[in-house]
Amino acid sequence: MSQPNIALKAAYGEDTMDLLNHLAWTDVVKPRLEEARIAFTNQLVTATLKPQQEGSETREQIAGKLYGITYITNVLERILKEGANAREILAQQNLFLQ
Repeated sequence: MSQPNIALKAAYGEDTMDLLNHLAWTDVVKPRLEEARIAFTNQLVTATLKPQQEGSETREQIAGKLYGITYITNVLERILKEGANAREILAQQNLFLQ
């Protein structure tokens, strides 16, 4: 990986962490997303095992919500992990972002 790409990933990771800290990611947002993920998982199991009632969400709609929560959480965590790894590589070379 080239030096500019490493520095860019480190900057993206740091900027993302700053944003998420501002949004209270660890204390508020992530736990609520996890609660919603569990609730949608249970709802999907119920919708799969029992006949659907008229007007209720379809299994596909519930699965879409579940997928969205999982996807966005994974994307954000991947950016943070790549940023941390890039900062570590830069630190080994005595380079630090300011």
